[in-house]
Amino acid sequence: MKEILKESIILYVEDNKDLREKVKSLLNLIFKKVLIAEDGEKGLELYFKNKNNIDVIVSDINMPNLNGIDLLKSIRKENKEIPFILSSAYTETEYLLESIKYNVSEYIPKPIDIKDMLSKIANLCEEKDNAQKLILKEKEIKMYLDALNKVAIVSKTDLKGNITYVNNIFCEVAQYKQEELIGKPHNIVRHPDMPKSAFENLWKDIQKGKKWQGKVKNLAKDRTPYYVNATIFPLYDNTSKEITGYIGIRFLTTEEENEKREFKKKVIVNIKETRQKEYQLVNNKNELEIEIKKLSLQNKEMSEQIIDLNKYINNLQSMNASLEEKNSIKERQLNHYELQMENVDKRVDTVRKNKKTELEKYIKINDQLKNDKDLLVQSKHTLNQNISLLESKNISLSKDNIKKLKRIKELEDLVLHLK
Repeated sequence: MKEILKESIILYVEDNKDLREKVKSLLNLIFKKVLIAEDGEKGLELYFKNKNNIDVIVSDINMPNLNGIDLLKSIRKENKEIPFILSSAYTETEYLLESIKYNVSEYIPKPIDIKDMLSKIANLCEEKDNAQKLILKEKEIKMYLDALNKVAIVSKTDLKGNITYVNNIFCEVAQYKQEELIGKPHNIVRHPDMPKSAFENLWKDIQKGKKWQGKVKNLAKDRTPYYVNATIFPLYDNTSKEITGYIGIRFLTTEEENEKREFKKKVIVNIKETRQKEYQLVNNKNELEIEIKKLSLQNKEMSEQIIDLNKYINNLQSMNASLEEKNSIKERQLNHYELQMENVDKRVDTVRKNKKTELEKYIKINDQLKNDKDLLVQSKHTLNQNISLLESKNISLSKDNIKKLKRIKELEDLVLHLK
């Protein structure tokens, strides 16, 4: 139901300002678009401006300028099908009878039960949507049938095999007039060469709801045989359970027709798919009707949910505005930090390059110092060797000096003695 209402446009006509504003705020949460009018005249103006887009109309009965009944009359002159809901605090029989006369879709008593109103609107919108889909499907099916009738031999029979329909190509090929075929058994065109067992198998299959396909030899009115590729399948009622008859689609097996065979097959497939979609649409409609009935039993609960939803949305809007402001501040801060980090990165990159240059310089100095150290060590070793030699010489000289001093002493003593 929510999906249907989200895609719908509603015209709401109400002269009571408080009620109009209250209902408007709720409808805006649910519908794709809400058109508001304060009396019948303005409601009629809005309708003619937007008549191709409006999906449903809800109007009060008792209004100034143009009441709800007169608004309904005016719109029905233009559109017999658009869903129209009347609301009123009164239940005058005259109003009710007149609104029924002009095909009012629903009647809502006041005070308005929002859940009940939404449920009825959803039902009407769904019925309108389903009706439009069925019209489109009927047009599509008619288009396929028109195309099929131009290239295929088509016939329908009742459950006993009596002909209920033949197309023009069937009459041309079989050389019978339509009135000569309608009501006659389909074996009027059966060729005697065809075995009975083939048709027994055909009837067994189609009576079980199966499709039968095969080549058939038929006999025209002038006793000329012709061959067809036939496909026969059952037709069902609206419940898709009971077989109501059978349809046969045949293609001549001439060279010309063989060239068209692919096209014919596509036409048959399209017809089947369209029929299946139509059945599915009916089933979906029934399922949705059941779902809407279930939802209608939850009116009070839904009304409270709508009120809570309104409050929740307001809170979300406030929170969203606050979050947007915070996000804006954060974005400005982030931009500022990113700019700072970019500058820091540049400075770090410059420092890194300087450090790298300085490190390379220190490495060179260190290598030079190592070389100098090695030279000093070598020089020290050489110096130590020279010192050792000098010490040895010094010791030797010391010994010589001692000897010389001793000799001098002896000489001095001798001189003294000689004196």
